[in-house]
Amino acid sequence: MSPMKRELYPDDWEAISLEVRARSEGRCECLGECGLHHGRRCDERNGEDARWAKGRIVLTVAHLDHEPANCERGNLRAMCQRCHLRYDSPHHVANAQRTLDKKRGQLRFLP
Repeated sequence: MSPMKRELYPDDWEAISLEVRARSEGRCECLGECGLHHGRRCDERNGEDARWAKGRIVLTVAHLDHEPANCERGNLRAMCQRCHLRYDSPHHVANAQRTLDKKRGQLRFLP
């Protein structure tokens, strides 16, 4: 996962993150947003060995709109690192492309 830019998050992010992870009761809240699970909830649990990957599960908090300042609870999901990475992947690819385009002086037409 890319390092978070702390300055984009509210001052009380740690408390918000703890609240969201407590709400999840230690289980990933992904319902298929990551492209897996097809509408059912992911069954990975914080601190347990991963069922579908290597290593131990660590719950993270995902912003569904990818906006760190938007901490409305409906916009936040506790997700295992696998679901969070998969969910954020298209966003990270688009950001990387914009950065590369900017370095090259490349303009892109929007659809």
